[in-house]
Amino acid sequence: MWDFEKVKKLESWYSTTQGSFALEQEYKLFQNIMSIWPKQGHSILDVGCGTGVFLEMLWDYGFNVTGLDTSLDSISLASKRLGNRAEFKIGSLDPLPFEDNSFNYVSLFTILKYMDNPKSLLKEALRVASDGIIIGMLNKYSINFLIPTILQFFNKKKKSTSRWLSAKETIKTVKEIQNQMCKIYTKSILLSSSSKWSNKAFLYKINSIELPFNIGAYVGICVDKNSPQAPFNPLILKAKQAAITTYKNLTPEPEPTNRQ
Repeated sequence: MWDFEKVKKLESWYSTTQGSFALEQEYKLFQNIMSIWPKQGHSILDVGCGTGVFLEMLWDYGFNVTGLDTSLDSISLASKRLGNRAEFKIGSLDPLPFEDNSFNYVSLFTILKYMDNPKSLLKEALRVASDGIIIGMLNKYSINFLIPTILQFFNKKKKSTSRWLSAKETIKTVKEIQNQMCKIYTKSILLSSSSKWSNKAFLYKINSIELPFNIGAYVGICVDKNSPQAPFNPLILKAKQAAITTYKNLTPEPEPTNRQ
């Protein structure tokens, strides 16, 4: 369940050495993965905006931003951070209190893990967004998740109640909702465990690399509704290959010899 207590914990963590480093890398990741979208004059709704950490990032990118949260305390802090640069709404995260296609885009930054039904929120986000959604999530299949899980098993500690999702499961869910009619881009960052997240040269290089496969601790998923994935058509592929073969076999005619 997403509430103000979790917002405060996240805000406190972002002020730590590891947290501020992670936030810096996540900003760069999203700037890269969202570069395919036009921004000026385009609206985005940040669901579970908290104190506005990511909302400010989206404004810096050039979007017209709206923050939604369930807590008045969260909205008050976010409003202090952004002032009149953003609009704010207090309301339910699921269902979202907006009509279909109310925004060009919807962002879900580290919010799915707190939802009782992540699929339902994904469905709502895709309903409200006309052009696409951006998802930021802690990755279940990463060193940062696996090491604590193994230690908990051997030390017989109480298992964490935090729900970490996998990028693969999330992408599969999006495709089910959209009936494959979308283009999905994904990258991950922060390869090592969180205890190693720092600006020290060697560790910085490892953890600032944007990976095209989802093994980093944090994953960014960009779902573009206006770029449907072309279905595989073997007949078209064969025709293309035949055309290429024919072209390669063509012999140019010799140029006529100039007569004196």
